[in-house]
Parts: sequence; C-alpha cells; structure tokens
Amino acid sequence: MLLLPEDIVRNMWFVFEEGGMWLPETLIFALCLLVILCTGILIISFINLRPKLRMTIWKNGALLAWVVVASAVSMVAYGLTASGDVNSKAVAIDQADWIVVAEVAPFGMASRKPVPVPDPVEVAPVTVDTAQDSAMSPLYNVHCSACHGPNGEGIEGLGVDLVASEFVASSDSDALVVLLGEGRMPDAKTSLTGRPMPSFAWMGEEELHGLAVLLQDQASAARN
Repeated sequence: MLLLPEDIVRNMWFVFEEGGMWLPETLIFALCLLVILCTGILIISFINLRPKLRMTIWKNGALLAWVVVASAVSMVAYGLTASGDVNSKAVAIDQADWIVVAEVAPFGMASRKPVPVPDPVEVAPVTVDTAQDSAMSPLYNVHCSACHGPNGEGIEGLGVDLVASEFVASSDSDALVVLLGEGRMPDAKTSLTGRPMPSFAWMGEEELHGLAVLLQDQASAARN
C-alpha cells in the first residue's frame, strides 16, 4: 500500500472534494470570452479593410479594450462565472485520518456530486387466499367485481352469477385459467349476457390460477 505525505494527500483531497480552479463553469466562461474576443477582432479587421473607415492603432486598441470590457460584463451579467466556493474553509482533520482509503469520485467537485437515489423497495406479489370469499380477494375486487358483483352474485346485463354458474362448477382450474386468459367475445355460443369478457392474459400464471381456484371454491361452497 502506497502512503503519501500529508501535504500531498491534503491537496489532493481539496482538489477532488472542493474543486480546483478549472471547474467546468470556468472553462465555459473562458470559451465564451474567447469567442467574443475573436468576434471583436474580426469586426475590427473588417472595418480596417474599408479604406474610408481605416483606424489608427490607438483606435484599434481602444475598440479592442471596449470589446474585452463589454464581454466580461456580459458574462457576469448572465451568470456564467464559475460556481466554485472561493471562501471554502479548511476542515480540521487529524493527521491519522488522512491515511485512510476512501472512495472519491474522479474529478469530483462539490457542484458535481451525485444525487443519492434510494434503493428500490421490493413489493410482495398479490396472492389470493382461497379461504377468503370474493369480497375479501384483492384480485377479484379489482378485476371482477365491477361486472360480477362484490360477492360473485352477478349484475344484470353485465356479468353472470359466478357462484351459481354451471360452467364454473363443472370446469377445472385449468379450464378457468384458459377462459380468464383468452376472454370471451359477445357473440360466443357460451355467452349468456351478449357482452364481451376482457382477457386477463397480462396477469401472472399464479394470479390466474389463484383466481380460478377462488371461483371454484365459492361455487362449491354455495352448493354445499
């Protein structure tokens, strides 16, 4: 392990953490200033190319100085100066604390520190408790109760009574999973209401199977 002297470590720490003199804003400021100066020089050269507008060296110098002052004032006015904190105070740290392997971002400045992002929270998948009735099932309440009622008793003109349905009672869970995944067209021969049943193929296999078992259990409990 390479140990550097305290003064070198201290200087490196302040460059990485507090920012050096060549901040991105400083470079942008210098670039904008250079562009304005070059533009002023081109304007002066264009003026001197005109015979009637040819100026003396003193007038050229005065015009160039005016361009420099105007460019500096305009840069300050638009807030393009560097955002480094020139009044930063040194932090009192013991010498022993300097010899520590710490994680630093390359060329990390105070104005460029990353924003902390919280870790994603894992959400437990929604499962169906077959011991509960349909009114207590989150899946049924969200996807089925609007047409079939909160307890599966059906709504006239929308959805059939699932509790007393012969199709539900005579079908196994696999057949109900297929029905839930494919849906039913309004002109299907097995349609009793003449209204379409949406497809729930986007749901997970476990959710479809749990919903099918729930419907079977309710139909079986109603017959007993």
